[in-house]
Amino acid sequence: MVKRIGQIVLVAMVIGAISVAGIWLQARPADFHPFFKTDDFNVIAHRGGRGLGPENTLAVFRLALEKGADVLEMDVRSTSDNHLIVLHDDTVDRTTDGNGAANEMPLSQLKKLDAGYRWSDDSGKSYPFRNRGITIPTLPEVFKAIDRIRMIIEIKENQPNVSKRLCNEIRQHRRISSVLVASIHSKVLNNFRTICPDVATAAGPSEAMWFYYLSRIGLTAMYTPEENALLVPKTFKGRHVITNQFIDAVHHRHLKVA
Repeated sequence: MVKRIGQIVLVAMVIGAISVAGIWLQARPADFHPFFKTDDFNVIAHRGGRGLGPENTLAVFRLALEKGADVLEMDVRSTSDNHLIVLHDDTVDRTTDGNGAANEMPLSQLKKLDAGYRWSDDSGKSYPFRNRGITIPTLPEVFKAIDRIRMIIEIKENQPNVSKRLCNEIRQHRRISSVLVASIHSKVLNNFRTICPDVATAAGPSEAMWFYYLSRIGLTAMYTPEENALLVPKTFKGRHVITNQFIDAVHHRHLKVA
């Protein structure tokens, strides 16, 4: 009986080793994407540079570029009449003089709001961007106003149809080589990759987690990335993510990290 169990264990180990070897041999690094022009360090303006002015607005995008930003990061979601707008929160309460859910309002209503109304860099003593005509921009407005600048666009809504509209806008404005798309919603991200495979994407949370743990045990050579980049925090649950080992693993799979 013991001998029989030993044979079964040995067979299982052999099968496992063969499976691992097969995965290893078939694994490939990420393909090169023109979004990543060079290996130089890039300054990414989060939400367009929220410390400089009203986040996710044309005003702050321009300020960030004046300060030397290389890449503009922004968030997109949809209106009730299916326009893509650049807005982080699901409501307009925190950043404008209005209130309510953005996806329950038509674009015409959202355009009446003052997107510079609540920004202050002195704890509310002054509001230098109020009443300056700053509105919530649509994604097409951003593409038209800011040319030849790379952008990271995060899909905020867990709605697959947003992916199709975003893909259409990227292609219509010829931004295939200058946009990286991200989302915390795996289904949305996978759907975007299916309909827009020529646009660069960032890893979703589960992909980033899987890569991180593989890097800790030295097995990222088994990993075939669907993504082109990893957007990760410096630390996660008390562990340092950005280590030399992690960065080496990222580069070996031809990925980028931010």
